[in-house]
Amino acid sequence: MEGEVGRSGEDRISLLPQELICKIVTFLRPKDAVRTSVLSSKWRNLWLEVTTLDLNTAHFRNYDACADYIDIFHKYGTYLSKFKLTIDKHICGHEFFLLEPCLGRVLKRKIQHFEVLSSFGDLIKIPLNNPMCKELVCLSLSLVRLDEFVSLEFPCLKVMNLSHVLFPSNDSGAMLVPCSPVLEELVIRRPFNMVADLDLRFCSKSLKSLSLSHIFYYDGHIGGRNAAEIDAPRLKYLSVKDCLDKIIRVTNISPLAKVELDFIDDSYECRERNRSNSLYDLLTNVSSVVDMTISRSTLMLIYHMKDFNPLPTFQDLSRLSVTMHPYESQKLLPFLLESCPSLKYLTLVLELLDEDYQVEKETKLSRLLPCCLLSSLEYVNIKSPITEQGTELELVRYFLKNSATLKKLVLRLNHSYGEKRL
Repeated sequence: MEGEVGRSGEDRISLLPQELICKIVTFLRPKDAVRTSVLSSKWRNLWLEVTTLDLNTAHFRNYDACADYIDIFHKYGTYLSKFKLTIDKHICGHEFFLLEPCLGRVLKRKIQHFEVLSSFGDLIKIPLNNPMCKELVCLSLSLVRLDEFVSLEFPCLKVMNLSHVLFPSNDSGAMLVPCSPVLEELVIRRPFNMVADLDLRFCSKSLKSLSLSHIFYYDGHIGGRNAAEIDAPRLKYLSVKDCLDKIIRVTNISPLAKVELDFIDDSYECRERNRSNSLYDLLTNVSSVVDMTISRSTLMLIYHMKDFNPLPTFQDLSRLSVTMHPYESQKLLPFLLESCPSLKYLTLVLELLDEDYQVEKETKLSRLLPCCLLSSLEYVNIKSPITEQGTELELVRYFLKNSATLKKLVLRLNHSYGEKRL
């Protein structure tokens, strides 16, 4: 083969299928991709035949050069299915608006995967009202603003990831799910203008994964209590991270779903009854799931709410991952396990907090054993720092002594993050 290649004057890479060569060119920086055109006549226009365009403005001398490069693909390129643009402020200055027209032209090419990620607060405008957006399968936007629209239509969209997005109106976010009949994955993080008494409904028969992180923007309107309703019978993953005074209603969810809860209480009134009721209602609505992750802040809120509402029973929960302070584990762990009678897998993450945080170190583990220790718990995974009181070892003894069905226990110690001994 080497002789044949030598006689023809052709290199080995040129013998590869053209589709594979285009894939290789995709990984090159723009100027290097263009330079491949001088290798041979076969490579002359190859850089225009790639189906994926992944650009970073840091690779261009200014925004004009980046816009020109994109327009060349719009004019001479063959078929473009995936487009990604990362905007870097420090390299190209502030004239990002020069990119807005060419981004609109990209969307007109019936693009399937469209991603724009900005790294600074000056928001570039994205025209999602373009009729050609009907071909979109995946949409990912970060630190951008959406152009004005009366309605949206995404008949093919399956993945939508919106992080720090400014919507054209206060209620336009409510249009996202209804206009996407086949949507399977939705991520919304800290939108800029979902405020006041806005109610959001995530009602979808196709949605499988939903992540909500601080979906309600605080604008000083203390009296407003936002609400989000989730009605997704095929939902298998739900992650919620927000303040406790926001109401999350789950009216329909797959019993096989994995749920991650991370609530904080920025009102410093964690014992207030209405907040307790909101959290209790949410826990009751997801009490049929089989897999759950609970943050430390959420667990503390659950523990304090017991004065108003008892923790519901998670009858079918088989996997639980929970984070707590080592010295809180003696009171929190039995309290939580008591509500998980069918638990089989437990991951316990112990984390130390600031030095100013005071906890009661004399508390002992309850002698009343949760039901799951006697009938179902088989696997325990403990991740812990090395504590002064040896709490991690006490927990190991607790499970080894009392778990009748235990098959495996793993203790992972973090040697670099332990308590300071005086």
